[in-house]
Amino acid sequence: MAPVLKGSNKFTLELPANADDLALPLNNPDLKIEPSDTKLMRLATFHIYPERDNSIGGGGFINNTDKNNIILLYFSQAATLSGAVSSSSEVYLYDIKATSPGWHWINIEEQTEGVYLLQTYKDSIEDIEFTALVAE
Repeated sequence: MAPVLKGSNKFTLELPANADDLALPLNNPDLKIEPSDTKLMRLATFHIYPERDNSIGGGGFINNTDKNNIILLYFSQAATLSGAVSSSSEVYLYDIKATSPGWHWINIEEQTEGVYLLQTYKDSIEDIEFTALVAE
């Protein structure tokens, strides 16, 4: 599952063939998923910001065009995921429509300071990059 960096700075993800066996039902009362028996799994990436998290850094996917963070979610079937999750001083608004079972890129766009909207990624996958954030 690790990214493979090549001379062209492209990467390839080898995702698990048994994703449906690994995925779990939604367990967050602030979110709603329809159909309710849909199982989910997120490819773990860590958007850790060294300047505020007192860490060496982390890595994740971004859209190279607008620099929005992107995550990768698995859905066991076509589904919609909606709701709002608050985390300390941040709010995450979910408006995700997975049109088929499988892996879906999810765009995270800041709406106002500390408020982020998560929606199905619609831009070119050629614009997706893996980035590492490190302390300077």
